[in-house]
Amino acid sequence: MQRLFTYVTAIVETSDLYSLLLMIVIPWAVGQRMVQSRPSMRLWGVRTAAGTFFVFTVMRSIQNGVPGTAELKSGLLLGLLAAALLLGPAWIVLSIFGFPC
Repeated sequence: MQRLFTYVTAIVETSDLYSLLLMIVIPWAVGQRMVQSRPSMRLWGVRTAAGTFFVFTVMRSIQNGVPGTAELKSGLLLGLLAAALLLGPAWIVLSIFGFPC
């Protein structure tokens, strides 16, 4: 789990804005089209992204100790970016495998 957290943190912190937006927008647009007619799968993707946000933010807080205001803001922003990176691919995987939801 720690290795995955470090890998995602490295992607988010070292990427420039445009490549990060491309990594978010293209899978999100494709995934949204794939689950458009399946609201339950769309909801499961959002739940997965929300769980990612929570876990990523908690892991960052544990790793850095007691955060101050600035660290908390940056941790929340990085958690939001990690969740956004996961949402599109989660929708794509859910629609491909057709999990009964």
